[in-house]
Amino acid sequence: MYAKYGADVAILFADYLYASCFDLALSALRPDVVRVLSRTTQKMAEGEMYQIEKRGQLIRVEDYLRIIQAKTAYLFSACAGLGAMVADRDAADAAKLFDFGLNYGMAFQITDDALDYDAQTEAWGKQVGADLQEGKQTLPLLHALETASPNDRETLVHQLRNGRDFTTVYGIVKHYNGIEYSLEKAAEYTKAALDALEGFGDDEAIVELRRLAGGVLARQS
Repeated sequence: MYAKYGADVAILFADYLYASCFDLALSALRPDVVRVLSRTTQKMAEGEMYQIEKRGQLIRVEDYLRIIQAKTAYLFSACAGLGAMVADRDAADAAKLFDFGLNYGMAFQITDDALDYDAQTEAWGKQVGADLQEGKQTLPLLHALETASPNDRETLVHQLRNGRDFTTVYGIVKHYNGIEYSLEKAAEYTKAALDALEGFGDDEAIVELRRLAGGVLARQS
């Protein structure tokens, strides 16, 4: 569409399709389910806009967590919680599953960002350092920026603005335990996700959710 008619038509047609999707959802689903979809879309858009607002600036760990919560974790949360809603589970069960998805989404994204620094390329399926080359400030880097000596911090800032040499940045991130710190944070969110599933028993779906959450830190791809 973009290639044939240009950006304005492509964007408008995407908006039209998106509205059509919500119209179809409203005809087939309960209003409270569609409301979750709408609010999740809003959160994801807010995350994108906040990331654009911070473009070209050094961000803080709190900014990073806000961005990944909005762009990733709220989507995971909706996926988990909506399952309970359409299965007519009570509100308390749905709330626990929304909480599970939110924490699992945070753990998943943080682990993904740590892997971009330290994954085995064969298992990862792409070159490490892609986030850095795109100028993304993820948790391993941000932890290093907040804990580094003035000289090392100056080097990191210089690299972010000039060339982004992965070997140099990786060495500093590794020295200040940025990857280990990130995986520790991911472990905290994983524990919170698993805690949210307490009291659900051991039916097949819950066992699978526990398996997913328990395996997030073991990811290699």
